[in-house]
Order: sequence, then C-alpha cells, then structure tokens
Amino acid sequence: MNAPRQFSRKGQVFGTLVLLVVSIGVALLLAEFAVRFIHRDITTTGDNKSFFARKWYREQPPIVNALGFREDEISEKRAGIYRIAIIGDSLTYGQGILDNDRFSNLLRSGLNDNGETFEVFNFGRPGAETHHHRQILAEAVLPQKPDFILLQWFVNDVEISHAERGATAPLIPWIRLNKVLHQRSALYYLVNRQFASLQRSLGHAEDYVENMKRRFGDPSTTESKTAANELVRLIETISENDIPMGIVLFPLLVDVQGDPAAYPLGFLIDRVLATCSEHEIVCLDLRHVFAPVSPTSDLWVNRYDKHPSAIANKLASDAIHDRFGSTWREESEL
Repeated sequence: MNAPRQFSRKGQVFGTLVLLVVSIGVALLLAEFAVRFIHRDITTTGDNKSFFARKWYREQPPIVNALGFREDEISEKRAGIYRIAIIGDSLTYGQGILDNDRFSNLLRSGLNDNGETFEVFNFGRPGAETHHHRQILAEAVLPQKPDFILLQWFVNDVEISHAERGATAPLIPWIRLNKVLHQRSALYYLVNRQFASLQRSLGHAEDYVENMKRRFGDPSTTESKTAANELVRLIETISENDIPMGIVLFPLLVDVQGDPAAYPLGFLIDRVLATCSEHEIVCLDLRHVFAPVSPTSDLWVNRYDKHPSAIANKLASDAIHDRFGSTWREESEL
C-alpha cells in the first residue's frame, strides 16, 4: 500500500521540478527577447565579441582588402598623388561606425575637395598595440610607399600584454559556456557586465585606470621602459625610411567637465608628447578637442561601447586636418 503513495509523491516532486525548470526557461527566454528589444539600438560593445558586437558584424560586415585591413584595395602608387597611411587600433579601424564616418575617410574627402590629389589609407587593426604597429608598418605599410605616416595612439598602446589587467570572474565559471552565452545572449552580456562592475566596486577586481596607474605610473619600471622603447623603435624605423610622420593622441573618453587636464592616464599622453618633442615629431593631443563636448556620451558609439562615435571622428578629422593639412598640401606640390 505504501509503494503507490511513494511513487505518487516522487511523481509529484518530479512534475514540480519539470514545471519549475520549464517556467524558468520560459522566463529567461522572454527576458532575453525583452532585452534584445529594449536594446535594439545597441549594435556593438567595447569588447568586440559580445552578442551585440556580433550583431554589428552581421548587419554591417566590414569590407576587408587583400592585406587584411578594413580599407579599399591599394593599387600601385600613381604619379602626382600624395599617399598618407594611418596606423592604429580599433579607434582607427572604426569599431561600431560606418566606413565613411571614420576620421581616415573624412580626411580623404576633406583633402580631395578640389580634386583627387591625396590617398588616405586606413591600417587600423582592433587590439593592436605599439609592438603590433611596428609589425604592421614593416609588413603592410612600408611596401605601399607612403609619403606620410600618421600614428593613432591610445593609452592602452603602452601594454605589451593584457595578462596583467585586473580581470573579473565571469558569472558562469565554465569557460566554454560563458563564451557561448557571451556571444549569443544579450541578457547574459548585461548581467555579466553588472557582475563585473560589482566585483570592482567591492574591491575584488582592479579598476582599469587604477591598474594602469599601478603598472605605468612610474616611468622607470620595466613595463614603462619597454613601452617607451617600442614607440622609439617605431619612430626610428619610419625615420630610417625617410618618411615624415605625425602622431594623433586619443584620451580615454570619460567626462572631465570640460577640463583637458582631468583626463585619467593623462601622464601617458604627456610622456608621448615628450617623446615627440625629443624626436621633433608633430603630435596632436585631442584632449582639448574632446573635453568641451557635453554630454560626453555624444563621443561614444553607444552606452556600452566607448569607442569614438561618428561625432568624435568628425572632431578628430577636423583637428587633424587643421594641424597637418597645410603641411600635406605643401609636400604634395613639391
């Protein structure tokens, strides 16, 4: 007599568990679609690997040339054409924005307003640091025989490795599952993002700015010296090839209440400016260009991706044109 009752109870427990699992699954599925709808304007994120980033690549697949860069094919250099090569990272590449909104494309249009005299080629590669720029210079840029090389520099270019960054623990500790959910779930991306933020606020993980200050605040550390040497080697290689160059420096795009001196990690920009002075290189510091912009979010691709927006790229293009344009025009006429 007890066996049927015991079976009945087990059946009830099993049925309850199945109902619970199904209910949670349906709730998560509904939440996923709700998040996708609410955030339908988000087309990319800063890490370039999330659900939203993959969405951007699906909707705006970049055209890549034979050299592997988001740029038109580069033909043989023509007589009477002044060729400018821009080396950089994801800021030059134009993460989250259309080709024609990038500062390289805007420069090309602005310089050729009275006829085609200039070529501006984009050699931006997401994640590239200074030691990668040296490789790109040797393998891709120099063979194109540029008349001028413009290096786009960002504060993380001093990093040789990201291994020392203050990493946060993922919400789900299983690496493969975490990767799959990060790439395919908008809900998981947002929840995991908040989880990472919570870890930093509780002191369980190091904030990026504090991490960089600890590692590079002292210019005499091994990391700082290595970063400085990499930049000097890049400059020397360009100089050895008798090619004039310039550097445009992008700050970390945060709200500084209009004060250019308040940008975090500004000491890294100051060091590059000192190197520019030492090697007699024209450098453009964009802190004064971006600081007055309010709200600062206008400079971002979106609230989850603080790469330079189309607005920021237009400001950068105008500043670069003002700083280098007359020099390029004079050299093109020689």
